[in-house]
Amino acid sequence: MIAHERSRRWGGRVSVVLGVLLGFAALPQISAAAVPAHAHTSEFGSGWECDRGYMQQDNSCARVAVPAHAYLDDSGDDWVCERGYHRARGGCDAIKLPAHAHLSGFSDLRGWDCDRGYRADGGSCRAIQVPMHAYLVASGDDWACRRGYVKQGNTACTPVAVPAHGHLTDTGDSWECDLGFRQDAQSCAAVVVPGHAFATYEQYDTGWACDRGYRASGSQCVAVSVPVNAHLGASGDSWECDRGYSANSDHDACVPLRLPANAHLDFSGHQWECDRGYQQHEQACSPAHISG
Repeated sequence: MIAHERSRRWGGRVSVVLGVLLGFAALPQISAAAVPAHAHTSEFGSGWECDRGYMQQDNSCARVAVPAHAYLDDSGDDWVCERGYHRARGGCDAIKLPAHAHLSGFSDLRGWDCDRGYRADGGSCRAIQVPMHAYLVASGDDWACRRGYVKQGNTACTPVAVPAHGHLTDTGDSWECDLGFRQDAQSCAAVVVPGHAFATYEQYDTGWACDRGYRASGSQCVAVSVPVNAHLGASGDSWECDRGYSANSDHDACVPLRLPANAHLDFSGHQWECDRGYQQHEQACSPAHISG
């Protein structure tokens, strides 16, 4: 019984192997005569491709002519110039470095960059003239003014004229007024802060804001009149009704919400909605009709 089971299993495995081999045999095969010299069958499907160092020309493979100071690229069917050379006239010409320059990583372009402190000017590198109160930027090909100075044209850095009660901004090339002052042309004028208010940094507004519980009225701050069953809102200059109340039509009082049967307060707390299984009909909640 055991021997018969083993024989049956091996017979099944042999059938699978034969099926695979027959399947490969059924695939279209490329004859050796169809593959040109210096080529090989493709590893990805039917067809052929040239060997490394050769490039396809019609139905044959021609040797890649690698000039002096060049080498085959990663694909194997073209060439690139060595470092210090660039492609020109079908070959590789030496890159001519001007004074105060060094080779770059792009041999197919200009092939060089100016040293730090120099700027390209045609085919040469010109020294960057850094004026007083300036420094070279990180790239090394330009300059910027130090904090407290502003660029004047492309030749100098002039001091930022900060008026009384003013200070430099974060960028360091402009100014803004101190707290409690606001810009008035090229100076800083004191802000008149009314009672129950505090100074702000708003340069182009009133320059002040009311304390919590007060609201602006012209140039003054007046107390917010909070009705019964209400509280100050998040902004602090207005009020809103407590949960379970809503403002009346004149918006000067809070009246209790009248909830119909089978209803509850919604998330806002100022309106109601019907319970699950009920739907609103005017000011009442009636059972929802579920269609079969």
